[in-house]
Amino acid sequence: MDKERIRSLLRQPLYRARLAVFMLLGVVLFLAALLVNPSLSVSSILIDFAIVFVAVGLISFMWDFLGGDPIELQITRHFSELHDRLDSTRLSMSVLSDIVDRNIGIERIWPNRGVWATDPDDGPAVWKERVYQAKKVDMVSNTLWSGWFGHETFRTEFFKRLANGNSARILIYDPRSSLVGLRATDEQDPQTQIRTEIKSTLEMIARGREGLNDVAKKNLEIRLTTSHYHLAQIIRVDGRVLVTIYLSGKSGTPSPILQLRGPDTEYFKTYLEQIEILWRRGREVSDDEFRQILAKAK
Repeated sequence: MDKERIRSLLRQPLYRARLAVFMLLGVVLFLAALLVNPSLSVSSILIDFAIVFVAVGLISFMWDFLGGDPIELQITRHFSELHDRLDSTRLSMSVLSDIVDRNIGIERIWPNRGVWATDPDDGPAVWKERVYQAKKVDMVSNTLWSGWFGHETFRTEFFKRLANGNSARILIYDPRSSLVGLRATDEQDPQTQIRTEIKSTLEMIARGREGLNDVAKKNLEIRLTTSHYHLAQIIRVDGRVLVTIYLSGKSGTPSPILQLRGPDTEYFKTYLEQIEILWRRGREVSDDEFRQILAKAK
């Protein structure tokens, strides 16, 4: 017995009307039988019909009271599930239409870095290779240590490509900026790991840069953010962009990731503009500062 189902049925005017009609017809026919001469066969027929109408109304109610027709319930449930799936499909088609028709430029979406890290088609290994192959690279991040300059293989290949004529712009936080402390606190990082990672990245860049000739050194530009937050890590390689959206109160690990493609698409242009805005706000790292970094590392 499903009490909620009974309440729901009784709240429906049509259901109440149907029961009332059966009961009313039964009562009317029974009264009509009493008014007719009992000796006539019509009286018996009217009583039989009265009993039938009342019985149908009572049986219908009792059937619903005891749970109704299992087949009916299954059909109702299946139709409900089908409706939910159709609604989900409709929403998915709407999203797909937004991406394609509006020329947004989203090529891939990952819920977090962990999922992206295991993607064999567009994960870290593929993106590192894209960085190596790209003629022009822009990298905006908090530290660029984990997954990037923290890996010797990446550093070696990255500077080899710069020596061969590729160009790159790198923008990370200034380790001395108050922003670093604020971000560390927001990530619940009392050990200020973020500051340590930035210094390590700058040291690795200084060492790799030291091995370049004067011409190749011009292929690498480094700037530091001192007064504005990075709301995302943005890696641009020629006609592709990887965007990791930073979340408040969390580290970068659970951040959603978008892969964008196409210089003429809306999101690509939006994040390319973000790179330029942040780049203009950044402070250039001079040759003397790189020499100081190397001297402290010895």
